[in-house]
Amino acid sequence: TRDMQASSESLLRPKKSEHILSPVICEGDTVLLELNGEAYVLGRAVPGGKSRIGRVQISTAALIGQPWGAFFDAEGGKLRRTSERPYAENVVVECAEDDEERTNAGIVDNNQSQTLTQKEVEELKQSGASVSTILDKVTKGSTTFEKKTAFSQEKYLKRKQRKYKHIVRSVRPTGASLARMLYKKHSKRICEMRPDLLAILLNMANVQSGSRVLVLEQTSGLLNSCVLERLGTKGRLLAAYISTRNVGCVQHLNITAEQRDVLQSIPLGQYFPLAKAEELRAEDAAAACLCQGIDSLIVATRYDPQDMFLEMLEALAPSRPFVVFSPYREPLIKILKHFKDHGGATNVSLHDTFTRDMQVLPSRTRPIMNLGSADSGFLLHGLRTLDKEVDRDAEDGGANEGGDAAAEPDE
Repeated sequence: TRDMQASSESLLRPKKSEHILSPVICEGDTVLLELNGEAYVLGRAVPGGKSRIGRVQISTAALIGQPWGAFFDAEGGKLRRTSERPYAENVVVECAEDDEERTNAGIVDNNQSQTLTQKEVEELKQSGASVSTILDKVTKGSTTFEKKTAFSQEKYLKRKQRKYKHIVRSVRPTGASLARMLYKKHSKRICEMRPDLLAILLNMANVQSGSRVLVLEQTSGLLNSCVLERLGTKGRLLAAYISTRNVGCVQHLNITAEQRDVLQSIPLGQYFPLAKAEELRAEDAAAACLCQGIDSLIVATRYDPQDMFLEMLEALAPSRPFVVFSPYREPLIKILKHFKDHGGATNVSLHDTFTRDMQVLPSRTRPIMNLGSADSGFLLHGLRTLDKEVDRDAEDGGANEGGDAAAEPDE
């Protein structure tokens, strides 16, 4: 009987969808879990699966069959659908009439202002009390809460909600969501590339369905996953690598086998300079694609990319865009100077991507104090043209031939 019940339950579980935009989470899907709108972790929706996010360990089996973007209460490690939202969306404290006269100067943080003990809080949690009830008890037990300004009270409530309430949101892993997670948790792994800068890069490279794109990156596969997401099932992504394949983030996308066939990893030293690809053209699809000419070239690395980039530029068709990303300005200036001296590109421009986030709240609009990596890199963009020196030689040769032909009748 138990075997029949288990088999019937397995039949009711949604299986892994063959379409990337499935409205519900299917068994085997990768899910990006967002805790209280600030902590992220990747988990897999499988029976018996578990993931740890912050200090909370949760079971991911309950995600199967649930819609993407749903909110869950993770109390006790079990996910239950809830209509509550993270603390940042619903904590607002109205300013009192004497709020301007209040000050936090006389408040001393000595851990003695709370009359409610930890044992009493645990008893409230075990009795099934809601988070709002616990917060109400905690604020009433604080001897300094009423003395704080409205802004301080709001920060206090958010901090306590973060401690006692765990709201988890199921986010679909896409290029944009993975970029937000990696930039917040592991910015060094993606060369500190901001999500908005990544969008600008893809727009400059004109990546679209049906394009043939050559990418060399050191962003843990983030750039490859974003390009693959834009191509869909049409086009070709040639992911060049030096020593190891950069497809880490691609594995987290819930894509079909047809979409994965668009991606092909190629070792850089085997296909470049382009003469090596010419030798493999008859028997290698990637080499044939390079020899025919690609539509976009993208390079993103923390090292000096000039030599590698100029070799790869030979495979770019004329009038097609290239984009080079570097955390530093100097390597890109060298490439810019090369184009000015030797030609080979037009509309070449160097972009500084400095930005700073602002807090926009009533009476509290100011720059974010924790600046982090405001200057997250530089972009070099341009269109490939035929070599000017080659054209000049051809013109000089044609002029000499014309001159000789004109001199023959005089002789």
